[in-house]
Amino acid sequence: IAHNAGRGLSSGLTVADGGAGVDKSVFHNLPLTRNEKAFVVVSGTTHTLVGSTDTIRFSPSGACTVTMLSGAQYEGKVVDFYNVSANAVASASSNIGPLAGGAAGTGILAGTAGKYARLKYNSGDNIWYIIGAN
Repeated sequence: IAHNAGRGLSSGLTVADGGAGVDKSVFHNLPLTRNEKAFVVVSGTTHTLVGSTDTIRFSPSGACTVTMLSGAQYEGKVVDFYNVSANAVASASSNIGPLAGGAAGTGILAGTAGKYARLKYNSGDNIWYIIGAN
């Protein structure tokens, strides 16, 4: 899967195999407002976020654990997470600030297809805050 940067996923999604087995409806009208540097598809149960990644589509074979970035160089970085499977996505560390506030935990995406979350990093407290989600 490739993404045509700057046009949003609903208008620029290209699927190499013609789209067989890919539910593109979860990408329709999502609030993407910037050019994505890298669109990553994760199908395994572990993933390590890298600095160039802005958008991740999760279709894991089971619950997925993500190792998040940390450090002052990532201050303000925003990453969009999308789940197209029935498997939960969580951080390897308790560094996710919930959308509703409260103590940081590990949960990022519920194990429901169609869930998404936008996270923003704050290096002052080493927390990725969920700033938008469904």
